[in-house]
Amino acid sequence: MSYDSQFVQSSVSFFVSSGDAGLPAEYPSASPNVISVGGTTLNFSGGAFTGETGWSGGGGGCSAYETANTTQSGFGEYAQVYCGGKRATPDVSLDADPASGVSVYDSTRYEGLKGWWKVGGTSASSPMWAARSADAGATVEAAYAYGSAITYRREVTSRNNGAPCLVGYDLCTGRGSWIGSAP
Repeated sequence: MSYDSQFVQSSVSFFVSSGDAGLPAEYPSASPNVISVGGTTLNFSGGAFTGETGWSGGGGGCSAYETANTTQSGFGEYAQVYCGGKRATPDVSLDADPASGVSVYDSTRYEGLKGWWKVGGTSASSPMWAARSADAGATVEAAYAYGSAITYRREVTSRNNGAPCLVGYDLCTGRGSWIGSAP
């Protein structure tokens, strides 16, 4: 909490990975001054995208210490998670499951792997959100993430990370994932 002020700067987005261990909420993801990014799994059949589900390893939950920011606590769907006025995470999500994650290449052996392989974790989904934000030219902060301008999100309603994926805001994938272009 004493570091929360470090995440306040005009016209700057702060995206923080929610963690890869399910519940409870972790810091700095629970800071009310950041956008907490959780994880999903992309599902494919025969190479064709068939849907997106919550990733069981995605971090989330109610903070034991941080109070919900006014934007989050004023968001009607937030009420269904029952965090008692505390900060809920994640705010949003994107692909983080190593099974559907991002491809990386390394010519030097790392953990027994060399060449191409897949990695994941919310350490992948958080920079994906940062890249989408930069590409859209949008400063994404709480008012933007919980505002009505987000018409480009996929609702993720199946699986869980210890908390269920629900319609609307939840502690598994937040508001969902960014799909199409920004308004």
